[in-house]
Amino acid sequence: MGIDWWEHDPTLSSGDRDLAEENRRLRRRLGDLEADGRRAVDSGEGSDG
Repeated sequence: MGIDWWEHDPTLSSGDRDLAEENRRLRRRLGDLEADGRRAVDSGEGSDG
């Protein structure tokens, strides 16, 4: 084991899994928001003029 042994110990590195799951949720939400924005622009909801 090297100097970063705690990064590979499952009992100490559960934050990586939490971070990966949070990233998946955020990417999904961002994709949904971008799709909603495109739909709003396509339907004319987002324009001022």
